[in-house]
Amino acid sequence: MPLGVMVILLAYTLRDLPLADPARALPGIVALAVTVGLHLWRRNAVLSILGGTVVNVALASLLSARLPPAGGHLDQAQLVGVNALSVDAEVRPARSGRRRSPGRRPGSRP
Repeated sequence: MPLGVMVILLAYTLRDLPLADPARALPGIVALAVTVGLHLWRRNAVLSILGGTVVNVALASLLSARLPPAGGHLDQAQLVGVNALSVDAEVRPARSGRRRSPGRRPGSRP
């Protein structure tokens, strides 16, 4: 069972690995090396899976915050989304009045 889980995680991680862009492939490659190293060192599938996952998530988060988007620029859909969020954002006024207790219908008397 642990071997099957590791094979599925390996296939899932490597299927979208951008080998043409080494900076974006770095988290997956380093996480794979950490997973293999931990498994060879400790022979513990849970430790190696969790260790590789933590390294992959940490490096991917760190690098995604520092690298520009793929292609180096925002596409039109991303620009539209940014403009929609910043321009069309609407602030709702605070509701006045008493809050209903759960289970009561509006307009009913106690």
